Amino acid sequence: MKTIATIFLILITVALATISLVQLGRIDSPSAYFASEASVPNGQRLFPSKVQTTTQISITGSEIPNFQFDFDPSNGLWFGSSPWQDRADGPMVIDKLLRFALTTEVIDSMPSTQKDLKALGFSDDTIKVTLSDSTGNTITSFSIGKSSAWLHQDEEDEEKFLPSIYIRPHQPGLSDHIYLCSDPSENLSNLFDEQLAKFRDPRAFALNLQDLKEIRLNQSQSDIILARENTASAWRITKPLELATDKQAVVDYLTNLSKIEAIALHQPEDVPLPENPRVTEIGISNFSSDEEVVLTIYQAAQTASTCFATISNRPVVMVLPLIATESTSNYITQLPKSINALRSRTILDWDAQQRAELRSIIIRSPQSYAEPVIVAREPKGRFKLLRQGRPEEDIDESTLADFLKVVTSMPIKDFSSDAATDFSPYGLDEPQMIIDFLSFHEAPTRLRISTVHGTEDDGTPTSQHYANLQGSPVVWELSSEFVAEIPNRTWNWLPKTIWTLPVIDIVEFTAQQRGKAKLSVQYDFIADSFTGQLGDRDVSERINPNRAKFFLNECHQLTAFRRLSPQDPNALKALANANFEVTISVQEYDNEGNPADITRYTLLLAPATSSRSSAFFYAQASNQEGIFVIGTSTLKKLAALDIFDDD
Repeated sequence: MKTIATIFLILITVALATISLVQLGRIDSPSAYFASEASVPNGQRLFPSKVQTTTQISITGSEIPNFQFDFDPSNGLWFGSSPWQDRADGPMVIDKLLRFALTTEVIDSMPSTQKDLKALGFSDDTIKVTLSDSTGNTITSFSIGKSSAWLHQDEEDEEKFLPSIYIRPHQPGLSDHIYLCSDPSENLSNLFDEQLAKFRDPRAFALNLQDLKEIRLNQSQSDIILARENTASAWRITKPLELATDKQAVVDYLTNLSKIEAIALHQPEDVPLPENPRVTEIGISNFSSDEEVVLTIYQAAQTASTCFATISNRPVVMVLPLIATESTSNYITQLPKSINALRSRTILDWDAQQRAELRSIIIRSPQSYAEPVIVAREPKGRFKLLRQGRPEEDIDESTLADFLKVVTSMPIKDFSSDAATDFSPYGLDEPQMIIDFLSFHEAPTRLRISTVHGTEDDGTPTSQHYANLQGSPVVWELSSEFVAEIPNRTWNWLPKTIWTLPVIDIVEFTAQQRGKAKLSVQYDFIADSFTGQLGDRDVSERINPNRAKFFLNECHQLTAFRRLSPQDPNALKALANANFEVTISVQEYDNEGNPADITRYTLLLAPATSSRSSAFFYAQASNQEGIFVIGTSTLKKLAALDIFDDD
């Protein structure tokens, strides 16, 4: 009994202490404070969903002037109309305020009394927010009290806990209570600091990328202009030259412009600006307006970390950072210094329509006796390789795709000239290679490529590659890798398929390594059986039929890694002493389906290097001219070593 009495006295003491602390405002205890029934139950949204139709916001308080903000649906921006007339920060501040009003939940509530109002942060200087719709009708109005130490579990993220804040609504039916609410903004009161300074948009531009028509950058009295004809067309440089643009460079440029933000905003009368300054101008023009919005950036002192800027459609002087810190980013010094930062670094700027219009490609090497490459097609037909005295031949479609990728996507090394009239210094008066692109309906395009040889001061030989589209004054420097990727020989365009044989008609295959016994395997498709000999020995019993069939399925269609010239000296030398030979015999049939001759397909192989572990092998097939290169994985398949049982 003594123990029970002691525990009871302790509980009473704790309860009295808690009540005292609550009355003193020293702790936040919803269950102690809030006992009376409220109009909005716990766990419910405090304000109506109509908050999302807000187009007018009024913010008042005894220590601030009356602020008024209005939403302009024509451009999707918020503007302040009182006490200052300027663009408001919709994305970072007003949206945060509206999201609070739309999503805040009631944690608990209590009837409002004068004593409680003062204790919970409601006084004459309390911030009052009124949200209205486009007709001026009030959606909701509320005062903001002090923050609470109470944490509220986020309904969307159970591991996250939101701070809480006291709110006093002013609309009928709610104004008689004070509500402890979750604070999705995580610091609502902070939005209203420093005379609502955060409500003024720090961004130089509020870019609408869909509406954007032209960007003018003027540095050192020279304009770089990007423009597009309509919202669906590509961006082009229109000044100082007509040039295609690099898509990623334009995206980065637009991103940087959208991120130019002031670290401080001043009234024009408060900041003396230089009278004859050196300035950088960025002009933005939209399809929906004839007015160009111009950001004027004033040159800073040599050691300054900031500079001043003005913008033509806002009554402010902006302070822009020139040095990036943990809290600020510097985008001013990242502006393009020349058109080379924005222009396309590819040879051909083709869209899908221009690719579809391509009729033929002719690649010639005037400085050699090489046979020209002519690849052409009929409308809606497939490209064929045309060679004198031969019928049309299929091409390797991957070669065409790779080549078009090189000339339309692979970047050039550098820009050598934008105003060349004499092309001899670049060797383009006698080009090493001429590539003609002929279209079904458009004018032809001729690409000239040259190589200029020289020596360094120490006698080291050098080679530089240049290119030019005939009729253009622009000269590019190309990398050696770029030139090497051009398939300028006919064999580069032929398919890499060594053979494609009907697996059901294969009657025999052999594999022999020089100096070792020859493996011969016969296949009877009707009987579905295999017999075999290894040298003079019968190995039929050791053949695993499933593995043998796998071999046929793997090797009846053989594709090489690459094709080489039929006269490649290294390959011919190696194949003259080939160390591996594979044959596949195929039963032919006459027009009536009766068995005719047997055709034997032979493949000679030799390592491409003297190393015993050569990764590549030369291959020469009996059924077609040319030399192929295959890898070790293909060689292992051809060796047919896996057709036997493991024992």
